[in-house]
Amino acid sequence: MTIPPASLLADAEPPTAATESKREYQANAIQWAVLTALLAAPARDNAPLRAFLASRGEGPEAEPCTPAAEVCDFSCGVASLDEGLRRDAAKSAARRDDNWRDDAVRDTFVVLQERRVLAYFTQRLCFVRRPGAELATEARAKAETIPLIQLQRLAVDRSVQGRGVGSALLRQAVLRAASLARNCSAPALWVPSLSAETRRFYLARGMQPFPVILDPLGVLLTFDTVRKAMASGAVAEDRGTKLR
Repeated sequence: MTIPPASLLADAEPPTAATESKREYQANAIQWAVLTALLAAPARDNAPLRAFLASRGEGPEAEPCTPAAEVCDFSCGVASLDEGLRRDAAKSAARRDDNWRDDAVRDTFVVLQERRVLAYFTQRLCFVRRPGAELATEARAKAETIPLIQLQRLAVDRSVQGRGVGSALLRQAVLRAASLARNCSAPALWVPSLSAETRRFYLARGMQPFPVILDPLGVLLTFDTVRKAMASGAVAEDRGTKLR
């Protein structure tokens, strides 16, 4: 199976829990060549990203989702994102070990007003495999697999939309992913956008279009580019506060 378009228009059929659990994508030969060339390209100065990471403000600070978070009233205008938060919260409530994780990266972070969730993002580690990798030896299959950190979902409740909460969350998600990247050998952050409008949101903040053959609406940000932007411009400290 080749990589399916992960981006769905808001009025298209939303992803199901089964499709969201997919962590491995089998690329065809052309997709693999395009992706590896994209990731091998040298990092260039990215002025929009540099400005975005250096921007300062009093945006909200996200914290790990716990069973105490109230998610029932969350509404961002996209049903699949609302439902995704509720699924994540249910998994959080089912944890018996506070250190449990689906994998080394996956977690959901929320912005709270008292206990009510006003915004959240979810990250996970996924894998793109070269054609035929599943037929090779285990060692070769690992060598022919590219791990990517995926920003699965990022959503803001309608009550606080337009107040910079989404930008603050994205900044935290990018910096968190960059700090985790070395531990899981992921070269890039992949964001499957839900619509052309959300794609423009990411592009305006320095992310690059994913080749259409891989994901028609998705965006990509290599961590070499992030590190170059951080080295050439001050990065805002996480000074966010909970919304009151």
